[in-house]
Amino acid sequence: MKNILLAFPFLTLIACDSSQKATGHWHIYRENDRFKTIYLMDVGEDSVAYYSDPLYGKNEGYYDARDRVLAFPGDCGSMQFKYSITGKSIYLYNEYGNWRGEKCGDKCCTPIEDFKINLKFDIQFPQVQKMRDSLRIVEFENDRYKEPVILGKLKPEFDYFYEDEEILLELGGKLAEKKHIGDWLAKERSRLREQEQRFLSFKFIVDKDISLKDLKPIVEEFRKHDAPKIWITCLKPDYINQEEMFEHVRVVDIDLNQDLTLSEVLN
Repeated sequence: MKNILLAFPFLTLIACDSSQKATGHWHIYRENDRFKTIYLMDVGEDSVAYYSDPLYGKNEGYYDARDRVLAFPGDCGSMQFKYSITGKSIYLYNEYGNWRGEKCGDKCCTPIEDFKINLKFDIQFPQVQKMRDSLRIVEFENDRYKEPVILGKLKPEFDYFYEDEEILLELGGKLAEKKHIGDWLAKERSRLREQEQRFLSFKFIVDKDISLKDLKPIVEEFRKHDAPKIWITCLKPDYINQEEMFEHVRVVDIDLNQDLTLSEVLN
Protein backbone atom coordinates (compact mmCIF):
# COMPACT_ATOMS: atom_id res chain seq x y z
CA MET A 1 0.00 0.00 0.00
CA LYS A 2 2.85 2.35 0.80
CA ASN A 3 4.31 1.91 -2.70
CA ILE A 4 0.94 2.68 -4.30
CA LEU A 5 0.48 5.84 -2.25
CA LEU A 6 3.96 7.04 -3.15
CA ALA A 7 3.14 6.66 -6.82
CA PHE A 8 0.34 9.26 -6.78
CA PRO A 9 2.55 12.36 -6.45
CA PHE A 10 4.68 11.02 -9.30
CA LEU A 11 1.63 10.61 -11.56
CA THR A 12 0.42 14.08 -10.65
CA LEU A 13 3.76 15.56 -11.66
CA ILE A 14 3.54 13.86 -15.06
CA ALA A 15 -0.01 15.05 -15.69
CA CYS A 16 0.83 18.62 -14.70
CA ASP A 17 4.25 18.88 -16.39
CA SER A 18 4.66 22.64 -16.68
CA SER A 19 7.09 22.27 -19.59
CA GLN A 20 4.14 21.11 -21.72
CA LYS A 21 1.84 24.04 -20.90
CA ALA A 22 0.84 25.77 -24.12
CA THR A 23 -0.26 29.05 -22.56
CA GLY A 24 1.11 32.16 -24.20
CA HIS A 25 1.39 33.84 -27.60
CA TRP A 26 2.64 31.75 -30.52
CA HIS A 27 3.53 32.22 -34.18
CA ILE A 28 2.56 28.99 -35.95
CA TYR A 29 2.80 27.72 -39.53
CA ARG A 30 2.24 24.59 -41.60
CA GLU A 31 5.46 22.63 -42.00
CA ASN A 32 4.82 21.98 -45.72
CA ASP A 33 4.00 25.62 -46.54
CA ARG A 34 6.83 26.90 -48.73
CA PHE A 35 5.70 30.49 -48.12
CA LYS A 36 5.66 29.91 -44.34
CA THR A 37 2.47 31.88 -43.81
CA ILE A 38 2.36 32.81 -40.13
CA TYR A 39 -0.79 32.49 -38.02
CA LEU A 40 -1.20 33.69 -34.47
CA MET A 41 -2.23 31.46 -31.58
CA ASP A 42 -3.04 32.75 -28.11
CA VAL A 43 -3.66 30.23 -25.35
CA GLY A 44 -5.00 31.30 -21.96
CA GLU A 45 -4.92 29.76 -18.52
CA ASP A 46 -8.73 29.47 -18.68
CA SER A 47 -8.60 26.72 -21.37
CA VAL A 48 -9.68 29.19 -24.09
CA ALA A 49 -7.46 29.46 -27.16
CA TYR A 50 -7.57 31.71 -30.21
CA TYR A 51 -6.21 31.04 -33.68
CA SER A 52 -6.13 33.97 -36.08
CA ASP A 53 -5.06 35.45 -39.34
CA PRO A 54 -4.64 39.13 -38.37
CA LEU A 55 -6.29 40.35 -41.57
CA TYR A 56 -9.44 38.24 -41.20
CA GLY A 57 -9.89 37.90 -37.46
CA LYS A 58 -9.93 35.29 -34.71
CA ASN A 59 -11.42 31.86 -34.26
CA GLU A 60 -12.07 30.75 -30.70
CA GLY A 61 -11.17 27.22 -29.65
CA TYR A 62 -10.18 25.34 -26.54
CA TYR A 63 -7.07 24.02 -24.83
CA ASP A 64 -6.78 20.82 -22.79
CA ALA A 65 -3.45 20.76 -20.96
CA ARG A 66 -3.97 17.29 -19.50
CA ASP A 67 -4.54 15.58 -22.84
CA ARG A 68 -2.33 18.06 -24.72
CA VAL A 69 -5.05 19.06 -27.17
CA LEU A 70 -5.62 22.34 -29.03
CA ALA A 71 -8.79 22.56 -31.11
CA PHE A 72 -10.23 25.27 -33.37
CA PRO A 73 -13.11 25.43 -35.86
CA GLY A 74 -12.28 23.62 -39.10
CA ASP A 75 -13.73 21.17 -41.59
CA CYS A 76 -13.64 17.50 -40.56
CA GLY A 77 -11.38 18.11 -37.58
CA SER A 78 -8.60 19.67 -39.69
CA MET A 79 -7.84 22.18 -36.92
CA GLN A 80 -7.89 19.78 -33.96
CA PHE A 81 -4.39 18.95 -32.81
CA LYS A 82 -2.37 16.98 -30.35
CA TYR A 83 0.72 18.92 -29.37
CA SER A 84 4.12 18.66 -27.76
CA ILE A 85 6.52 21.37 -26.63
CA THR A 86 10.31 21.46 -26.73
CA GLY A 87 11.85 24.60 -25.29
CA LYS A 88 10.10 27.55 -26.96
CA SER A 89 8.85 25.48 -29.91
CA ILE A 90 5.44 23.83 -30.18
CA TYR A 91 4.59 20.96 -32.54
CA LEU A 92 0.97 20.46 -33.62
CA TYR A 93 -0.08 17.34 -35.45
CA ASN A 94 -3.13 15.52 -36.78
CA GLU A 95 -3.97 13.31 -39.76
CA TYR A 96 -4.06 16.34 -42.08
CA GLY A 97 -0.48 17.45 -41.48
CA ASN A 98 1.97 18.95 -39.05
CA TRP A 99 2.37 22.50 -37.81
CA ARG A 100 5.16 24.13 -35.90
CA GLY A 101 5.30 27.31 -33.84
CA GLU A 102 7.56 29.55 -31.80
CA LYS A 103 6.62 31.24 -28.56
CA CYS A 104 6.68 35.00 -28.84
CA GLY A 105 6.43 37.50 -25.99
CA ASP A 106 6.46 41.29 -25.70
CA LYS A 107 10.14 41.47 -26.65
CA CYS A 108 9.57 39.38 -29.76
CA CYS A 109 6.66 41.16 -31.43
CA THR A 110 4.13 43.96 -31.09
CA PRO A 111 0.44 44.08 -32.11
CA ILE A 112 1.22 46.10 -35.24
CA GLU A 113 4.07 43.77 -36.23
CA ASP A 114 1.75 40.78 -35.79
CA PHE A 115 -0.89 42.41 -37.98
CA LYS A 116 1.57 43.09 -40.80
CA ILE A 117 3.43 39.80 -40.55
CA ASN A 118 1.83 38.23 -43.65
CA LEU A 119 1.15 41.36 -45.68
CA LYS A 120 2.92 41.45 -49.04
CA PHE A 121 2.84 45.23 -48.79
CA ASP A 122 5.04 47.66 -46.89
CA ILE A 123 2.27 49.57 -45.11
CA GLN A 124 2.74 52.44 -42.69
CA PHE A 125 -0.77 53.22 -41.49
CA PRO A 126 -2.16 56.76 -41.55
CA GLN A 127 -3.35 58.36 -38.32
CA VAL A 128 -6.14 60.89 -37.93
CA GLN A 129 -4.98 63.96 -36.08
CA LYS A 130 -5.92 67.44 -37.31
CA MET A 131 -9.25 66.34 -38.86
CA ARG A 132 -10.64 64.37 -35.92
CA ASP A 133 -13.50 66.83 -35.37
CA SER A 134 -14.58 67.03 -39.01
CA LEU A 135 -14.50 63.34 -40.00
CA ARG A 136 -16.81 60.51 -39.10
CA ILE A 137 -14.50 58.06 -37.32
CA VAL A 138 -15.74 54.60 -36.35
CA GLU A 139 -14.40 51.40 -34.83
CA PHE A 140 -15.79 48.18 -36.27
CA GLU A 141 -16.87 45.54 -33.78
CA ASN A 142 -17.99 43.04 -36.42
CA ASP A 143 -15.93 42.61 -39.59
CA ARG A 144 -18.14 39.96 -41.14
CA TYR A 145 -19.28 42.17 -44.01
CA LYS A 146 -16.10 44.23 -44.36
CA GLU A 147 -13.63 42.91 -46.90
CA PRO A 148 -10.01 44.13 -46.87
CA VAL A 149 -8.58 45.80 -49.97
CA ILE A 150 -4.86 46.63 -49.99
CA LEU A 151 -3.16 49.30 -52.08
CA GLY A 152 0.52 50.22 -51.93
CA LYS A 153 4.09 49.14 -52.63
CA LEU A 154 5.28 45.58 -52.12
CA LYS A 155 7.81 44.59 -49.49
CA PRO A 156 11.29 44.02 -50.99
CA GLU A 157 10.97 40.23 -50.78
CA PHE A 158 7.87 40.33 -53.03
CA ASP A 159 8.77 43.05 -55.55
CA TYR A 160 11.14 41.09 -57.81
CA PHE A 161 8.54 41.03 -60.62
CA TYR A 162 7.56 44.68 -60.28
CA GLU A 163 9.15 48.10 -60.40
CA ASP A 164 10.07 49.50 -56.99
CA GLU A 165 7.80 52.52 -57.29
CA GLU A 166 4.76 50.73 -58.67
CA ILE A 167 1.52 50.97 -56.69
CA LEU A 168 -0.24 47.61 -56.65
CA LEU A 169 -3.68 46.36 -55.63
CA GLU A 170 -4.63 43.23 -53.68
CA LEU A 171 -8.14 41.78 -53.75
CA GLY A 172 -9.02 38.67 -51.75
CA GLY A 173 -5.37 37.94 -50.99
CA LYS A 174 -4.27 38.08 -54.65
CA LEU A 175 -2.57 40.82 -56.66
CA ALA A 176 -5.00 42.36 -59.12
CA GLU A 177 -5.55 45.24 -61.51
CA LYS A 178 -8.30 47.84 -61.59
CA LYS A 179 -10.03 45.95 -64.42
CA HIS A 180 -10.50 42.95 -62.07
CA ILE A 181 -12.51 44.86 -59.48
CA GLY A 182 -15.93 44.28 -61.06
CA ASP A 183 -15.53 40.50 -61.25
CA TRP A 184 -14.16 40.35 -57.70
CA LEU A 185 -17.08 42.34 -56.34
CA ALA A 186 -19.54 39.99 -58.06
CA LYS A 187 -17.80 37.03 -56.46
CA GLU A 188 -17.90 38.64 -53.00
CA ARG A 189 -21.61 39.38 -53.33
CA SER A 190 -22.33 35.82 -54.43
CA ARG A 191 -21.02 34.55 -51.08
CA LEU A 192 -23.80 36.39 -49.26
CA ARG A 193 -27.54 35.96 -49.19
CA GLU A 194 -29.40 38.64 -51.12
CA GLN A 195 -30.60 40.35 -47.94
CA GLU A 196 -27.03 40.50 -46.61
CA GLN A 197 -25.44 42.07 -49.66
CA ARG A 198 -26.45 45.60 -48.70
CA PHE A 199 -24.19 45.35 -45.63
CA LEU A 200 -21.07 44.62 -47.68
CA SER A 201 -18.40 47.31 -47.32
CA PHE A 202 -14.66 47.53 -47.80
CA LYS A 203 -11.73 48.31 -45.52
CA PHE A 204 -8.99 49.93 -47.56
CA ILE A 205 -5.53 49.25 -46.14
CA VAL A 206 -3.27 51.83 -47.74
CA ASP A 207 0.06 53.41 -46.91
CA LYS A 208 -0.04 56.83 -45.30
CA ASP A 209 2.11 58.29 -48.08
CA ILE A 210 -0.05 57.14 -50.98
CA SER A 211 -1.13 60.03 -53.16
CA LEU A 212 -4.84 60.74 -53.51
CA LYS A 213 -4.39 60.63 -57.31
CA ASP A 214 -3.42 56.93 -56.98
CA LEU A 215 -6.29 56.20 -54.59
CA LYS A 216 -9.00 58.01 -56.58
CA PRO A 217 -9.25 55.68 -59.66
CA ILE A 218 -9.60 52.60 -57.43
CA VAL A 219 -12.34 54.25 -55.38
CA GLU A 220 -14.11 55.35 -58.57
CA GLU A 221 -14.02 51.80 -59.93
CA PHE A 222 -15.69 50.50 -56.77
CA ARG A 223 -18.37 53.18 -57.08
CA LYS A 224 -18.86 52.30 -60.74
CA HIS A 225 -19.79 48.77 -59.64
CA ASP A 226 -22.21 49.99 -56.96
CA ALA A 227 -19.83 49.48 -54.04
CA PRO A 228 -19.54 52.93 -52.44
CA LYS A 229 -19.11 51.85 -48.80
CA ILE A 230 -15.37 52.30 -48.44
CA TRP A 231 -13.43 52.98 -45.27
CA ILE A 232 -9.79 53.96 -44.83
CA THR A 233 -8.05 51.97 -42.08
CA CYS A 234 -6.15 54.23 -39.67
CA LEU A 235 -3.94 53.43 -36.71
CA LYS A 236 -5.23 54.72 -33.39
CA PRO A 237 -2.67 56.87 -31.58
CA ASP A 238 -3.30 55.21 -28.21
CA TYR A 239 -4.02 51.54 -28.99
CA ILE A 240 -3.17 48.83 -26.46
CA ASN A 241 -3.85 45.58 -28.30
CA GLN A 242 -4.66 44.32 -31.77
CA GLU A 243 -8.41 44.16 -31.16
CA GLU A 244 -8.51 47.92 -30.50
CA MET A 245 -5.75 49.02 -32.84
CA PHE A 246 -7.66 50.55 -35.75
CA GLU A 247 -10.27 53.18 -36.46
CA HIS A 248 -11.83 53.90 -39.84
CA VAL A 249 -12.67 56.98 -41.89
CA ARG A 250 -15.25 57.11 -44.67
CA VAL A 251 -13.56 57.76 -48.00
CA VAL A 252 -16.57 59.85 -49.04
CA ASP A 253 -15.48 62.43 -46.44
CA ILE A 254 -12.10 62.92 -48.13
CA ASP A 255 -11.69 65.18 -51.16
CA LEU A 256 -9.74 62.92 -53.51
CA ASN A 257 -9.12 65.74 -56.01
CA GLN A 258 -6.42 67.30 -53.84
CA ASP A 259 -2.77 67.02 -54.91
CA LEU A 260 -1.79 65.58 -51.53
CA THR A 261 -0.89 62.32 -49.85
CA LEU A 262 -3.26 60.60 -47.47
CA SER A 263 -1.16 61.54 -44.44
CA GLU A 264 -1.11 65.20 -45.49
CA VAL A 265 -4.89 65.17 -45.46
CA LEU A 266 -5.41 63.25 -42.21
CA ASN A 267 -2.39 64.23 -40.14
